[in-house]
Amino acid sequence: MITILCISDSDKHFAVACEEYIKRLGKNMNVINLKPSKKDTIPEIIKQDTQEIIKKLSTLKEYQIILLSKEGKNRTTEEWQNYIQKHSNQSHEMCFVIGGPYGLDESMVPYHECLSFAAITMPHGLAKLVLLEQIYRCKQMTEGRNYHY
Repeated sequence: MITILCISDSDKHFAVACEEYIKRLGKNMNVINLKPSKKDTIPEIIKQDTQEIIKKLSTLKEYQIILLSKEGKNRTTEEWQNYIQKHSNQSHEMCFVIGGPYGLDESMVPYHECLSFAAITMPHGLAKLVLLEQIYRCKQMTEGRNYHY
């Protein structure tokens, strides 16, 4: 099972594409959206969003937690595929975490690895869409399909 845990208010611009990839990935794909904090200051928002992520992660026992961050390690698609395949072969459940608009207090989040698409910031709906597409691409590569050229 692969789960995406995301602080996200609205993904309306990306919803149709996200739903298509979720459908293609089938029952082994789970997306959990948490509403962002409505606190008054950025530090309060980061603290509240981080607490919500930690609370939800505590229910996902035995998961390999991967935090997505622009400071994380960049990987090629092939490296993503090897990473996902390695954990699938070891029967590890995986949870990719996408923080809120101001990020998370990463020092508080219990993660195993911190990965990045690039040292850029993008809307969270787009980050979720890119992640879903890469997970789908990795699945197709693992199955020997022609999706990845």
